[in-house]
Amino acid sequence: LAMNTTSAGLRGTLRDFPCLLNCCTVNWFTHWPTDALHFVSETFLKEIELTPEELTGCINVSEYFHTFATSRADEAYNNDVSYNCVTPASFLELNSLFKNLLTTKRNEVNDIKQRFTVGLEKIKDAASQVGVMQGELEAIQPHLTAASKEVDKCVALVEKDLNEVSELEKIVKNEDAIVTEKTKQVNTIKQECEEELSEVSAAVDGALEEMEAISQQDYTALRGL
Repeated sequence: LAMNTTSAGLRGTLRDFPCLLNCCTVNWFTHWPTDALHFVSETFLKEIELTPEELTGCINVSEYFHTFATSRADEAYNNDVSYNCVTPASFLELNSLFKNLLTTKRNEVNDIKQRFTVGLEKIKDAASQVGVMQGELEAIQPHLTAASKEVDKCVALVEKDLNEVSELEKIVKNEDAIVTEKTKQVNTIKQECEEELSEVSAAVDGALEEMEAISQQDYTALRGL
């Protein structure tokens, strides 16, 4: 059974179970030596994919952190400040925390690296496609130039035709004006003829009425003349 002397529940546990003090032997563990820290840290960290230089540096840093924290806790205790117990379990937790943190950060970096790799591949693919399209454009450039010249010729012909159509339109308008004037004259003559025809028709109708009014005797008398 192992207990932390700084645990808040230690006194309560001792009150609940007095035999822990009366019937048990307390083994007070001293600080781990440097060799033990080195061995434990190496055992924890060798599972991580590290170069020998990186592994040695991480082990030295872990030992330094633990040793420094232990010395500062002892100084605080000697100066009548609240004692912070730094146990081997703290060293194990430090190595475990470093291992988990390194694994997490490596995964994040690998994800970012993967995204950058995919992005670079897409950029290379786009660049190759742009090169292909550039080659195709250069290949069809003469055809485009010839087509442009043909279009220019067609535009010139269309403009020429438009000019001719414009001239014809002017001629048609002039002839239309002449036809309109002639139509007015014809309508005037027609109206005059209709008026004269009306007068002649009235005279003819009157003569016919007078002829119908002549009797047989008058007719015979007129023949005798």
